[in-house]
Amino acid sequence: MSSWKAAPTWPIRLLPEEARRTLDGAPGDAVRELFTPKSIVLLCCGESGLRHVTNSRAPIVTPADMKSLKIRTVVSVTQQKTWEAFGALPMAIDMTEAFTALQQGTADAQENTLAQIVTTKMYEVQKYMSLTGHAYTPMPFGISKITWDSMNDEQKTAVKKAAEEARDYQRSLDDVSDRENVQFLKEQGILVEENPDKAAFAALAGPVYDIFIKQTGPDKYFNMVRNFVAGLRK
Repeated sequence: MSSWKAAPTWPIRLLPEEARRTLDGAPGDAVRELFTPKSIVLLCCGESGLRHVTNSRAPIVTPADMKSLKIRTVVSVTQQKTWEAFGALPMAIDMTEAFTALQQGTADAQENTLAQIVTTKMYEVQKYMSLTGHAYTPMPFGISKITWDSMNDEQKTAVKKAAEEARDYQRSLDDVSDRENVQFLKEQGILVEENPDKAAFAALAGPVYDIFIKQTGPDKYFNMVRNFVAGLRK
C-alpha cells in the first residue's frame, strides 16, 4: 500500500483543457455530424466535469492501492471492466443507494464529479479522495433541426454565439466550483491525494479497448481523438 503524503499547496491542475479543446476542435466537428441524422443540430458541449475516486480504506496513488477495493460504479460494461483492470471490485449500484452502501460498508469507494461528491455528502462516509480525473463527461447542447432550418442566417449566428458564450461561462463556473469543492472537502477532513500515478493506471486500461470498440464499432473516432490529443501535447 502506498503511503499517503501531505497534499501540496494550491493550485491543483484540475482544468480539463485537453477535453475542451478536443470537443471544440476537429473531433468535435466530426461528432457533431453524427447528430444530424437524428434531426439534431449540436451547437456545442458543456460539461458535468472530471470524475475522481473517494474511498474509506486508504489513499489511492497507484493501481496496487485499488486491489480488491469494492467500488460503486454506474451500470456500464466498459467502466466495470476498467475498474477490474485496475484490480478493484466494481459494483453497479444506483446513485440513490450509493451513500447507504458506503455507510454500511457494502462498498468501499465511489467515483464522481467533485460537485456530486459534495452535494451528496460523500465526505460523511469517505475519508480519502484521489484526484484521478479518470473520466470527463461532456453535456451536448443542441436544437431541433426543424427549428434550426426555420431560422435565417442572422438568427442562426446569434443562437450559435449565445450557445458558445453559455458554454464558456458554464465551464468557468465549473473551474471555480472544482477548486472550492476541493478546499471544502479538505475542511471536512478528507485527505486529498492530488498526484496519483495516472500513467500507471492508463497502462492497465488497454484490454478495455477491445470491449469499447466492440460496443461502438470502428475505432475511427477513438483514433481521431487520440491523434488530436497527441498533437496538443507536442
